[in-house]
Amino acid sequence: MKNLKTQFITVLLVVSILIPACVENETSKFSSKKFLKSYKNSEYVISFSLPPALLRLFIDRDEKELRELLKQIDDMQFLIFEDDYFTGTSSKELFAEIDKELIAHNFQDLIIIKESNEQVKFKIRENENKVKDLIMLVAGNNEMVIMNISGNINLSDIELITDNIDVHKVKNYH
Repeated sequence: MKNLKTQFITVLLVVSILIPACVENETSKFSSKKFLKSYKNSEYVISFSLPPALLRLFIDRDEKELRELLKQIDDMQFLIFEDDYFTGTSSKELFAEIDKELIAHNFQDLIIIKESNEQVKFKIRENENKVKDLIMLVAGNNEMVIMNISGNINLSDIELITDNIDVHKVKNYH
């Protein structure tokens, strides 16, 4: 009986160690670039990337915190969905579809803003206390914008990013 109990405890320990490793492995397989690529190939989607090195050129040398933050960022991608993209679907439906997909890949809500017909969500995907992706979804009135920041960002530095994004300017892009 004691041998069976020992084996059971051993199996439990092994399983408890392997399950998080498997879950972590699945999470790390997610690529935001590949995910966004499925949307950016549409003729009604404007897509572009901004390398952090380019952004550093426009930041004052006095902004040391922001410069340090940019060192943690690998890439910034933007997708702007034009009105014609939404024939047969709405921006709210696409927003919900993308949100559901991101949740399936362990993204968590950071900030949610709802204002009349518009929605804004900041979602993050963490790994070992570092933010691997910060995705901002903005949708309303058959318009949608997605911003993805990829890197190895300290969670405490995310506030710098969100404080420097004027959501109203993003929503009023068109």
